[in-house]
Formats: sequence, structure tokens, C-alpha cells
Amino acid sequence: MTDLVTKIAKLKYAPGKRAIYDTVFYWFGFDDTMTAHPRLFVVKNILEKQLNSRTLVACGDLRDVKVRSLVLLTNRKELAADPKAEPKYTALLHVETNTRFYAEGSDERKRKEIAAKLKLPAECVGLTWRIASNGFVVCNVDARVDTQPAYFLMWQVCEFLRHNYDANDDCFLRWAVEHRRLSRGLASELIPQLFPPVKRPDPAIHYRDAEYLAVKIFAHYGLDKLQQFTYDKPGSFKPLIDAGVFSKEDAAKIALHEFKRFSFSKNVAFSRRYELSLHYMIEEDHHSTTTGFNHLGRIVNDRKETDTSSDIPADVKLMWSVDKEGRSPQEAIEAASRVFNTVKLEGLPRDKVVKLIGDVSHRPKGIYNFPFWPTGKGEMVCRFDTGAYGWQFNIRFNDKDICTNVTRKWIH
Repeated sequence: MTDLVTKIAKLKYAPGKRAIYDTVFYWFGFDDTMTAHPRLFVVKNILEKQLNSRTLVACGDLRDVKVRSLVLLTNRKELAADPKAEPKYTALLHVETNTRFYAEGSDERKRKEIAAKLKLPAECVGLTWRIASNGFVVCNVDARVDTQPAYFLMWQVCEFLRHNYDANDDCFLRWAVEHRRLSRGLASELIPQLFPPVKRPDPAIHYRDAEYLAVKIFAHYGLDKLQQFTYDKPGSFKPLIDAGVFSKEDAAKIALHEFKRFSFSKNVAFSRRYELSLHYMIEEDHHSTTTGFNHLGRIVNDRKETDTSSDIPADVKLMWSVDKEGRSPQEAIEAASRVFNTVKLEGLPRDKVVKLIGDVSHRPKGIYNFPFWPTGKGEMVCRFDTGAYGWQFNIRFNDKDICTNVTRKWIH
């Protein structure tokens, strides 16, 4: 449907407007009729709350039930003309439960049982149930009450309307932006007449000020204390302003860019590399500006390793270590990165390379003693992988078994 709307938008085919709105209604349960008559949303919300309550009762002995419903009003024009008219609608349900179904087909029977109690067609009810601590089984869940492609579809709807919109379309677009079904920034980019762009500081000034503030934060807290400020538990600027860490001029910079909080994280790709992010909102969308630091608090913007090893034998031993599952721990990833940034292997024969940095024989219990990325003829591969990310180093030798070059590749 998104592809079809995209093609209609490119054609600027005005007679397709009704089909566009029908598509929006099919996916999201609202259209231009409803945005022109907001009280229809009140009717829709009441019906969904009632259906959710009835569903919880119909679920009976299921544990930890969560219900998501989507009511689609089928007589919208009648309701718009006559507020006393009886709502007619179809509905979709998604029931989530921690109950496990062991007998074959028992989840399907339970789903149909719930549908029958609610007097809904069985195909309108979906069930998701837990199979393990972090695993679920999905049974007949409609995508409209699961993962909705809201951003991309509404983006193309906006693309279509930008060429031919009237007062009714204005009302629809304003509602979509206000209720976050359409990004205001995107709407502003496509239809600036309707959504005037919000003036922001010059990007060069923004990045300069963000870096300046990040340096002050790092200097105040230091590496160890900064670890407490995660994305989920970010730091606040107010205590720093109140304590005099930030001056009045600094506070003005924070206000200018609307920075709300900051967080600190490890850059897992490189040795002793960290990121301090300042978070802010632009038209209700989350953004952050990040400054990279090394362990000494110095700014590092290079997208390459800058750290070196001060103890090659110790770091070589560390980089070949594995956890109880046979994977490389984070410390091994970092050690490998700085080892290969320190040693110069070009020009060395294979036996000296192995003597200097080792090979996979150093970790007989490792589960990643094979290449992730393709390798060339005669290349020796050193892979250090957590199972989620890591480094692969391809060491190339010529026909005389002399190292000619080393290539590093990020595993993701």
C-alpha cells in the first residue's frame, strides 16, 4: 500500500485522493472525515475501551494479559451528519499473555474461543503468547495492531497532498502532526506553507557549543562518575548550573539549543573510547549531539583506533580470551583493537607474526575461530567477536610468506 501511494503521489493524480484516504483509514482507523469531526474519535476511543474491558473478561484464566484493539467506524459520514446515529464498526484485537500453550493447536483454540465470546470473526483476533523468558509465539496477529508502517505511509500521503490540498486536507494534516502520526519536521519540509519551519541555531554554532559543554561535563565528573549517566538514567543540567559548574553564558547556550539532558556511553568499537551525548527535541522528535572522548578526556572524532598498547604480551593474552560461552568479551575487543593499532606486521614472516600476536590456537574453546567476512588466498584471519559485534583482521601474505598488509573489518 505504501508503494501504491508513492506511485500515485509521483503521478500527482488528484482523482486518487479518496483512495489515499481509504488507505489511511484501513491502516490507522481514521481519515479526513474523522479529523473534520473530532467527536468521532471520542466515539472510537469509547468503543475501544469497552472492547478492551470485555476482552480481559473473555480471556478468562490467561495470565498477565495485555490487550490492544483497533476500532474502524464504518458509518463515519452518517455519524458526522447525525451525532445520535448508532455507531457501526469492525474491530481488530491483539491479545498478549505470559501463559504458555503446550498442546498442539491449543493457542489457536483459545484465540477462537475469545473471538466467539466477543462475537467477533475469528480472523479479527490475534494472540501472542510466551514460549520462553524472552521468546514469543505469534498467532494470527494483524499488522495493524502490531507494527504499523506509520512513518513511511504517512510520509507518502503527505507527498501526495502537498500538490493538491484544500481546507479539509489542512485539517487532516494538522491533526496527523498534532497526534504524532506524521513528523512535523517532515511535514514542514514538504509543505512549508502549512507548517512553517522552526528556526534553529546555525549547525556550526550548535556543534561548537555542544562540544564546549561536553568538555565541561567530562572535566567536572571525570570518567568514573560519568558511568552513572546512561541513556535510561541521564544527567540533568540544572544541578551543574546551580553549583556554578556552568556559568550564565553556559546556561544561555543550553537554553539556545534546548538541551534537556545528557548521557554517557562506551564506544564498543575502539579501545578506551567514550561518547557523551546532549539530548534535545526538535518539533517533538528526539535528537542528540555526541562528542567522542578518550579515557583522558580529550576529544577524539576519528572513526579509527587512536589508542595504543603499552604491554603487547598482556594485551595479546587478553584479546584471545573467551567467556564461558566461548565468545570474546568486551575487553578482548578493545585489546585487539589497540594491539593491531600498535604492532607493525608488514614485512614480517608468518612465523614471527604468529609469535608476536598469536593465532586461533590460543583459544581452543573459542566458538568464532573462523572468518565472518570473506578472506583472500593466503590470508590469516584473527576474529574477535562478542556474538553481537567485534573485529576481524585479515593478514595477507605473499608467496614468500611475508606479511604485505593488514585489513580490519567491523563485525556487526
